[in-house]
Amino acid sequence: MKDFEYYLKIDTIEKKILDVLEELDENFGNINGFNSLEQHKIEDLSNLGYNIGFIKIVPKCRSRINHYICDKDVIENFKNKLIEKLKNKKNFYLINGVKINNQYILPLTQPEQISLTMKYLYCINNQNSFIDYYTSTCTKINMTSKEFISMYEKIINYIDNISKFIIEKVQEINNFDNLLDLFLLDLENLKLDNTINL
Repeated sequence: MKDFEYYLKIDTIEKKILDVLEELDENFGNINGFNSLEQHKIEDLSNLGYNIGFIKIVPKCRSRINHYICDKDVIENFKNKLIEKLKNKKNFYLINGVKINNQYILPLTQPEQISLTMKYLYCINNQNSFIDYYTSTCTKINMTSKEFISMYEKIINYIDNISKFIIEKVQEINNFDNLLDLFLLDLENLKLDNTINL
C-alpha cells in the first residue's frame, strides 16, 4: 500500500493498538478540525481527558508499529477492511468498463455481462453475420459476429485479470499475521489497459 496513509488508534497507557483507521473523525471529542491537527497534538490526548491517541502511519514511519502491542482481532478487522477495499476496487473497474475502439464506453456491470454472454452465444452460432449490440448506456455498436466474439474474449480476459489480482491479494492478506506485513502490501499495483480495439 505504498501510497496509503493510515492512523493507529492507540491506548497511550497500555501502549496498545486499538484500531486501524483510514481517516480521522473531523470533529473527534468536539474538537473542530481535529483531523487537520498536527501529529504531535493527536498522538496523546491525555490533556483532554482521553487515554487514547492517534498515530499517522505513512510509508517512511511504519516501523512505529513495533512500539505497540496489537491483538489478533485488530489485525483481523484490518484484514477485512483491506479485503473490502479490494472488492470496491474490482467494482470500480467493472463499472467504468472498457473502451471499444476509443469510441464507446462499455460498462461491465452484471447485467451487461449477461447481455454480452447472450450475444456471444448468438454470434458463435451465426459467425458470418453482422450484428447490432445495444449497451446498457443505450449505445448501438455495429460489427461482425467475428468482431463481437473477439471483443467478448478480450473483455473476459480483462475481467479475469482483475479477478486474478484481487484473489492473489486476498490470499496475501490472509497469509499475514502481523500489522507491519499488512502495511507493506501493495494493493495499488493493478495496471490494466481498458481499451479494446477490434
